[in-house]
Amino acid sequence: MIRFNNNKSFVFSTLLAVTLITAISCEAVHGKEEEFEKKDKTLLIYFAANNNLASSCDYSIRQLTQGYIPSDNGNLIIYTTNTNDPANPVLIHIKGENNKVILDTVYRFPTQISTLPSTLTSVMNVTKTLFPADEMSLILWSHGTGWLPQGYYSNPETKSFGYDYDGVSSDAYEMEIIQLASAIPYELSFIIFDACLMGGIEVEYELKDVADYIIASPTEILTSSFPYDKIIEHIFKEKSDLVAVAQEYYNYYSSSGEVNPYATISLVDCSKLEDVAQSAKSIIANNRSKIKDIDRNKIQQYFRSDRHWFYDLKDFLAAIAEPGEIENFDTALNNAVIYKAATQWFFELKIDPEHFCGLSSNIPTDYEVKANAAYAKLLWNQDVQLIETE
Repeated sequence: MIRFNNNKSFVFSTLLAVTLITAISCEAVHGKEEEFEKKDKTLLIYFAANNNLASSCDYSIRQLTQGYIPSDNGNLIIYTTNTNDPANPVLIHIKGENNKVILDTVYRFPTQISTLPSTLTSVMNVTKTLFPADEMSLILWSHGTGWLPQGYYSNPETKSFGYDYDGVSSDAYEMEIIQLASAIPYELSFIIFDACLMGGIEVEYELKDVADYIIASPTEILTSSFPYDKIIEHIFKEKSDLVAVAQEYYNYYSSSGEVNPYATISLVDCSKLEDVAQSAKSIIANNRSKIKDIDRNKIQQYFRSDRHWFYDLKDFLAAIAEPGEIENFDTALNNAVIYKAATQWFFELKIDPEHFCGLSSNIPTDYEVKANAAYAKLLWNQDVQLIETE
């Protein structure tokens, strides 16, 4: 996420800190029968925010308490650390009792780094044990830079998924996308990335076998985040309305006068991504020699400054493909990308709606040896051979 000193990001910080201190007292946590009752849906929001996003995390949780609270049909669960006690992460059940919103601490974890794969696996397994459901879903909230390997993005606060401390030492960790995919212990109905630059074909393809749908942004995401007071109700409908979730995100930024008016978002059906890969593989194989001569300044960009690893997927392939090839690819892509939306500008970056497909892609260069080595290991590259490994 992009860190801003917005008034909105800090107004509720103190209030929420008081709430969490009350909820996370030193009393023992005892299981209740209701916690083990199987329901229709369980949503886990995983806040890896033991970093410079802590106050923004507080704001997002405050929004959750002001929106829809599921009851008989589902469970709304968050994993987080208290701003005043970052060494002790907890699992909290947000529920309604006697017309009040209760933040009920149901599990305390030892001091740990939230962006270690083992931590994510543990938290998800505890969540499923305490709150089993027919549909399990996940929101990942933190920093992010898509497919890039750990340590590559140069800004020490934004790499891969997450950047998290343990609350005690100065040690921090970032979870690469291959690690993230392997850390997810069961199939998910959907994943929503509330983190920058995760709306790339490389990320979605890596996760296609662990989630049915993915919502993410190909650009950065502001710290004002998703409008949690609005999206939860759509998730807990009998059939989750993920299009409405993505629309709420876009509308929040495109029409609100309270936040910076910048947003891109897409909703992807992961079951359709293999068709996208097959079409892309054909284009790349037939036109590989053209890639090195691409004028990258003419391809729709989703990065700012010199972070040149995120271009529009279709715009990239259209620059090298023959007309018939891109038509076939377009059909596959449109089947996979259920919803997409973008504001005309993302700060100084202009986004042309005619060149916005909803997914980003890397365009490799010969001189980035470390990045290319990491990219070659991704499932997307293995299947499309953008960097030849066969």
